[in-house]
Amino acid sequence: MKKYDAFCIGTGIAGSLIAQDLKKEGYSIGIVDQRPYGGTCALYGCNPKKVLAGASEAFERATSYFHKGMEGELSINWHELHYYMLRFTETIPSEREIKYKDLGIDMYHGIAQFAGEHELQINKQKIYAEKIIIASGSRPRTLTFPGAEYLITSDEFFGLKKLPEHIIFIGGGYISFESAHIMARAGAKVTILENSAKPLRNFDQDLVRLMLKRSKEIGIELRCDTETRKIKKEDNYYLVETNHGKFKANVVVNGAGRVPYIDNLYLEKGNVEYDGFEIKINEYLQSVSNHAVYIAGDVNVKSMALTPVGDLEHKIVVQNILNGNYAKPDYKGIPSVAFTLPLLAACGLNEREAEEQGYDVIINYSDTSDSYTTKRLALHYSGYKIIIDKKTDHILGAHLCGHHVDEVINIFALAIRNNLTVIDLREMVWAFPTVSSTIEDMIG
Repeated sequence: MKKYDAFCIGTGIAGSLIAQDLKKEGYSIGIVDQRPYGGTCALYGCNPKKVLAGASEAFERATSYFHKGMEGELSINWHELHYYMLRFTETIPSEREIKYKDLGIDMYHGIAQFAGEHELQINKQKIYAEKIIIASGSRPRTLTFPGAEYLITSDEFFGLKKLPEHIIFIGGGYISFESAHIMARAGAKVTILENSAKPLRNFDQDLVRLMLKRSKEIGIELRCDTETRKIKKEDNYYLVETNHGKFKANVVVNGAGRVPYIDNLYLEKGNVEYDGFEIKINEYLQSVSNHAVYIAGDVNVKSMALTPVGDLEHKIVVQNILNGNYAKPDYKGIPSVAFTLPLLAACGLNEREAEEQGYDVIINYSDTSDSYTTKRLALHYSGYKIIIDKKTDHILGAHLCGHHVDEVINIFALAIRNNLTVIDLREMVWAFPTVSSTIEDMIG
């Protein structure tokens, strides 16, 4: 039986950094993944998405200036764009393996399954580890209606070499909307089927409605309160049957969210308590039932499934393994962004959360679609909602829609995480004219 001081399950941002940091501290380390090395963000999420979204944004910016000084024809060549995207992903697994080899980290490929509190089995290899880190990430949620086998996953979406004529996304979360905005601008007919009344529920609905106006203008059809009941294959297309009629498409994507990738770990054999969905952990990211086990990254449902959160949690796990449990993750004010166009961004509390926590708040809301900042860029919709504690003048939450808000939200996150007040931000001298300079208007 091979023995290690620590063993990491998963090669995404959390598992990879934990393995590297512990190795640098002299630990013997092994790491495993049942998928190509690199993790969701690098291979199937953030990185490829941003390449495609960058082309979509360039198309949006250019075409918005038509009849305002810019002329000509413009289109997205999906085949060439897809080939360009692959440049950013195809070398990652080999590069990751070279790095592990140089550091002296033992590498395994396959499914890791618990065989005891300190034991794993990978293929036919038994492994013992003093500490086991579960950083196995997430996978697309399993849908079980008849014909669900015809769905492609959000991971497989990035493998589409040919632009489909019509594509349907099941689910109205950020994965579906980000992908829909890319595909619609590339020339595909796009339909989103959402089974609730509110798409993108993690973002402020007043701002979501602004984004939805632009979605409709570029041809995205959104059907809310629409439950997918069945998919049938008909010649060269799929027929999606719902409670509100039938829809045809060449490709149907499971955009119904992601869940922790823990199905095949045999957690019960490792005395790792879980409820079939969530691993039970304490405030130190440690299993409540097996103190040899820590978790980090998307597998942790108590945190946000974001790459920077995986980075944050990797630091917590490393500190607690090296020095004993003392470090706790601080998730306050962590920003998130939906890379639609216009962008949506959020950090901190929303209105309901602030009310439930007993704050007396000031709500600064404005639809700024007709503002100079938006119009000078020939763009269409923008807005903000800032939540301020009336008693302390602290910013509790920030919710933004529009151009460049993926960067502006970081300023609000900095303010929230460092307890800055409205007065602190007012004293800032901003570069002008920039989107950041409009923060003065947002905070009132």
